[in-house]
Amino acid sequence: MPSPSVIAIILNWNKYDDVVICIESLLASSHPFERIVLADNGSTDDSFARLKQKFDACPSVVFIDNGSNLGFAAGMNAAYEQIAELRPDYILLMNNDAKVAPDCLETLLDAARKEERPGLIGPTIYYTSRPETVWHGGGRYNKWKCSVTMPNKDQPLPASVREPVQCGFLTGCVLLVSTEAWEACSGFDEDFFFYSEDLDLCWRIRDAGYSILYVPRSSAWHKLIGVAEDRSTPFTMYNFGRSLALLIRKHYGVLHKIYAALFIPLVMSPFRMYQCTKGSTPRKSIVAWWKGLYAGLRYRLSDVDDPNTD
Repeated sequence: MPSPSVIAIILNWNKYDDVVICIESLLASSHPFERIVLADNGSTDDSFARLKQKFDACPSVVFIDNGSNLGFAAGMNAAYEQIAELRPDYILLMNNDAKVAPDCLETLLDAARKEERPGLIGPTIYYTSRPETVWHGGGRYNKWKCSVTMPNKDQPLPASVREPVQCGFLTGCVLLVSTEAWEACSGFDEDFFFYSEDLDLCWRIRDAGYSILYVPRSSAWHKLIGVAEDRSTPFTMYNFGRSLALLIRKHYGVLHKIYAALFIPLVMSPFRMYQCTKGSTPRKSIVAWWKGLYAGLRYRLSDVDDPNTD
């Protein structure tokens, strides 16, 4: 059986140092990439020019200029369209502040070969600052909590967790996607600018009959510090709120929508506001959360939407 072809896609936005680490980890992969695509999402500094200079001698690294900040979903889709004619078997989606172990891709592909209809395959992702502590290891979405539950988060990976397992959610931070499944579901839904586009994709991939597989032995790392530093800015809170509202409108049935209309303002929002107090601009972040929810409720949904029933 021929070795599967894989193309990696990374978005850059003013992140020279992080992207260098990311690309260098991909170049060290034991399973070589057919291409490593670096798409710039309208950087406002000189990072894209510096990255082109840095990796200009690497024939596998391809540079694409998206022209403006399209967001994660639309940016990834635009980058894929530029290389779609190469017809890789898989694409590896990468956050620009993530890196992979040399055997990460090889381990993911080994697991995917055993699946009848592989869709999404993801590794254990650790914190870069705490390299043995799990940030993400596969999860499931709980409609009653309006959030993802992830086992082993913020803990070392238990020795008993080693074999691949089906799950309901894999983060788009480091995500291997079969090209067949990606094209069957038309890639990311561009209604989502930032956050929840991966959760929406998981829903649609699963409903199309493809598997979602978490592979614990495969390792990657994500540069996160904590809620206060990374997840409580006005930009983040706005997009958390907006994307949550879109997700509920697209994928919740009537019963869960009624429940969410009570749960979010009475339970989730107080928790989000508490998170905001840990950041440097609590008042702006709290206002941004509510503005994001309102924006998501008013937004005109696209035709990609395929709601589930309860």
